[in-house]
Amino acid sequence: MMNKGLDTIICRCEEITLTEVLEAIDAGCSTISAVKRYTRAGMGPCQGRGCARAIAQLIAQRTGNNRAELRPDRARFPIVPTEISAFSSIREEPLEKAETMVFPQRKTCTSSLPIDTKESYDVIVIGGGYHGLSIARQLAEAGVKTILLERREIGSGSSGANFGFVQLQDSNTGISFELNRRGFERMGQMENELSADLEYRKVGSLIFAQTDEQMAALEALYREKHALGLDVRCISPRDITSLEPYMNVKSIKGASWHLQAQINPFRYLFAMVKKGKEAGLTIRENTIVREILVSDASCKGIVLANGECIRSNVVVVAAGAHTGTLCSTCGLEVPIEYVIGEAFVSEPVQPHIMNFISSASFFATAHDSTGAAASFTAGQTASGNVLIGETSEPGPSNPEDALLLTSAAHCVRIPRMLEELYPALKRLTVLRSWATCSPSAPGFEPFLGATEIEGLFLAAGFKSSVVISSAVGQILTDLIVRGRTWCDISCFNRGRVKWSGASKDRFDRDENRSY
Repeated sequence: MMNKGLDTIICRCEEITLTEVLEAIDAGCSTISAVKRYTRAGMGPCQGRGCARAIAQLIAQRTGNNRAELRPDRARFPIVPTEISAFSSIREEPLEKAETMVFPQRKTCTSSLPIDTKESYDVIVIGGGYHGLSIARQLAEAGVKTILLERREIGSGSSGANFGFVQLQDSNTGISFELNRRGFERMGQMENELSADLEYRKVGSLIFAQTDEQMAALEALYREKHALGLDVRCISPRDITSLEPYMNVKSIKGASWHLQAQINPFRYLFAMVKKGKEAGLTIRENTIVREILVSDASCKGIVLANGECIRSNVVVVAAGAHTGTLCSTCGLEVPIEYVIGEAFVSEPVQPHIMNFISSASFFATAHDSTGAAASFTAGQTASGNVLIGETSEPGPSNPEDALLLTSAAHCVRIPRMLEELYPALKRLTVLRSWATCSPSAPGFEPFLGATEIEGLFLAAGFKSSVVISSAVGQILTDLIVRGRTWCDISCFNRGRVKWSGASKDRFDRDENRSY
C-alpha cells in the first residue's frame, strides 16, 4: 500500500511521481524551481500550474521550510504550448531599437557598514554553477571547511541553462585541451563518483559548415585534433545523412564528428550538492556578495549585500558573467564578457536529432558581444525534448541589470533555421524558452587559478563548461590544499588579470571600525 502511495503522480504533464519528488528534496532541492530542474516536474505544457502547490507542500513537510515562502517558478514564454512555426508572424524589432533599451537598475537592500558576525571558513566559493560546486565539493571532501554562496538558486545561472553536452572536439589546444580531455575521461565515471544517476549517455557531436570559409576551419580543426590523438572525423554531406537522417544537407558543405556524451545538467549539479553536504559543505542560496575584502594584498573575506561579513583567507570566484563586476570591488580587473543567450525546449517527440548539432559559426557568432546574432545549435534529451538555440545579443555592462526575456529576434530566426535544417520538425510544439547571461573570455581561454591578491582564485569564462568542471575542481583543490597541481596554469591569468591595489586603503579604514 505504501509503494502504491509513493507511485502517486504529482506532475501529470511529465508523469513525475511522489517518489521522484521526494528524492529531489532529499538531494537538496528546497524550492519549487529546484525540484523542477531536478525532476522536470513543472516543465510540461501547464508549466507547473497543476503541481506547484503539491510540490510546495511536500517541500514544507520534508524540510520544515515555511510553506508561504515557497513561490512557484515564473511562467516562461510561450505561456501555453505553441507550434514553433507560429512565431514567424512576430515582428522582429530593428537592432537599433534593441541597442537603445533602458535597463532598469535592480534595487538591492544593502547595509553601508560591514557587520562582523565572526563567521569564518577556510575557503569561500562564490557561484553555484558547475565550477563553483565542483570546487566546493572537492574541497569539502578534502577536509577543508568550505562555504558556497549563490546569489540566487543552485543552477539558476548559465549552468542551469546549459544543454548538458560533454564536448571535446571544439576545445582550444594546449593546456586547455589537456584539461578538457581529463575532464572528459572523468565525466565518464562521474555517476560512480557521485553515486547518482546523471542520465549519462554517449552521443555524437556534429559541427557543420555552410560556407567554404567554415569548411576550411573545420578541416583545420580535424587536422589539429587528429594530431592530438582525438578520433575526430571529417565527413561529407552524404555521411551526414547516415548520421542524421532527418537533416536537410542541401546547404551544407561538410562537417566534423566526434563521439562525445550528454548528462542531465540539473542532476549533475544537485548530485554535487548532496555529496558536498555529506562532506560538511555549507551552502547558502539567495545570498549576494557585495564585495571582496582585501588588505595588504591578501584576501580577508567578503561582505554580503545585507552588510554581513564572512571571514576567510581564501576566496574562489566562480561567478560566471558576474565575475568581473565582483572582482572590481577589490580592484581586480578581470575582462569577462557575456551575451544574453536564448533557447527553446519542445515537447517530447520521437528521436529526430541523433547527435548534438552546431554550426561552425557558433562560437564566433553566438558569443559575439558586439551585436545581436543567431547561430544554430540543437540536440535531443534522453526524454525526447528537443533543445534549440541560440540567439544572442549584448547586455548591459552589469549582468545584474540584464532583462532575461525572450526576444522577437529569437522567435523569428531560430524557427527559420530549424525549418531549413530539419523540415520534419517545422510543426514542433515549443513548451517554453529561456534566456541567460552566457560568459566568455578573450580567445575562449578561461580565467583560472591564483591572482596577484594572495588567497584570491578565479574559475570563470570557460568555453565548454560541463566537460572541464571536474578537472577545474581538482586543480583548485590541489592549489588551495597542497599549493601545487599537476600542470602549469599560470598562462590563464598572467598578463590578462590586473590588480590596481585600489581596495587596500578602503579596507584598512574598515578594519578600524567597530563592527
